[in-house]
Amino acid sequence: MKILFVASQLYFPQLYGGVQTSTDDLCHALIERGHRVSLLVKLMPGGFFGLKTRVAMKMRKMFAGCQVAKDTGLGYPVWRAWFPAEAVDYVCRKEKPDLIVVMTGGQIMTMAPNILKTNIPILVQLHDVAFEEYGSAFSQLANVPYIANSAYTAARYKERYGIAPSVINPFTVAKNYETQTTGENITFVNPVPQKGMEIALEVARRCPDIPFTFIEGWTLSPQARKALTEELDRKSTRLNSSHAN
Repeated sequence: MKILFVASQLYFPQLYGGVQTSTDDLCHALIERGHRVSLLVKLMPGGFFGLKTRVAMKMRKMFAGCQVAKDTGLGYPVWRAWFPAEAVDYVCRKEKPDLIVVMTGGQIMTMAPNILKTNIPILVQLHDVAFEEYGSAFSQLANVPYIANSAYTAARYKERYGIAPSVINPFTVAKNYETQTTGENITFVNPVPQKGMEIALEVARRCPDIPFTFIEGWTLSPQARKALTEELDRKSTRLNSSHAN
């Protein structure tokens, strides 16, 4: 089966997060089982990767009429665009998917009209409960099957929109996360307000005898990183940047 995952969010290597990690693991597992997978995601300017992809986008726009670029460094095709909604038709013609998996998050509902126009079977993958990003636009995908990453997520969507998603937990490769530990340090991953940063900071304040390490997940703005670093410095707590492993 040929499967196209579409998202309005950034992807490796421009963003490291739970959705990106589990999607990458799932893609490789599907490939091992003989399926063909591809992604259509958002691109962010900046850095060498952003620059070279931007050049590739301009070239494809010039010769093919669509401002989108493709790279295969992750082991499968990843199409990137400033506005992924505008590249849906082009990418579908190139990849010829049997199924489109719509990954919720960000401004994904802006892509819904163009996805529906393809007449390709759709599966919506619910990762979060950021209802404020969807509003009434969520009804555009009312008559397609849904899967949710947890019973909690499924229950919230049923309460809000009256749908009943099947629950399929995120795919993970256990050996990628197994590690030896001394138990002497507390690690908090992704220090942003949505993930409980204030609670983690308060725990660190109340436990001055325990070393803490904060690891950046979602890319912090320069202002947010500066403020967090200053706060952590007062407790001699480290802030480490995110990386592939």
